[in-house]
Amino acid sequence: MRVMIVGSGDIAKAIAAAISDHEIFHSDKLRGQILEESIRQVGASIMSTRPDVIINTVGSFAFDDEVIDQRYFFDINFHFAFRLSDKDNWKYIFHITSDSAHIPRTNSALYCSSKAAVSMMIKCLARKWGKDKVCVSEIAPGAVDGTRMCGHIISRVGDFSERTFIGRLVSPEEVGRLVSFLLNQGPSVNGQQYILNGGWK
Repeated sequence: MRVMIVGSGDIAKAIAAAISDHEIFHSDKLRGQILEESIRQVGASIMSTRPDVIINTVGSFAFDDEVIDQRYFFDINFHFAFRLSDKDNWKYIFHITSDSAHIPRTNSALYCSSKAAVSMMIKCLARKWGKDKVCVSEIAPGAVDGTRMCGHIISRVGDFSERTFIGRLVSPEEVGRLVSFLLNQGPSVNGQQYILNGGWK
């Protein structure tokens, strides 16, 4: 399959490594770009490559007391995902969201609600487009070990790995392996939410 990975962070790289048996294309959403510019850039990449699958890894994390521009924050975390979800451009799309879409967290109302909006959007689109065999699902990892986001959280709240049932954080490679597995399951994977955090206490 032809797979477009949107984003360029550690998770995007791990996914690319895990699905190297597929034909992979990359399109980055540039930091600081306004929404319309980002959509045009990614849209041009999609039109030129015509992927079967889009994997959206774009997102931004901040605690409530760090968010300066709420509109820009929601543009990155929700509006970008919504605009990217155009059924005429692909057969499958996976949005890499966050377990914070499902777990309320202190000082994270903006982040949690923006990710929860994406999660509900996925379920609505899966219901709408399922009969056309156009599939939309969510992979919702917790803080992923070694990423910039994870390092920032630890710098604010300290090490929290013991709050997982497995006593550690998930790795980018584990996210990549889950994506690889799901790509091989076909249209039965639709409207699903895969929380990947080792269990949360």
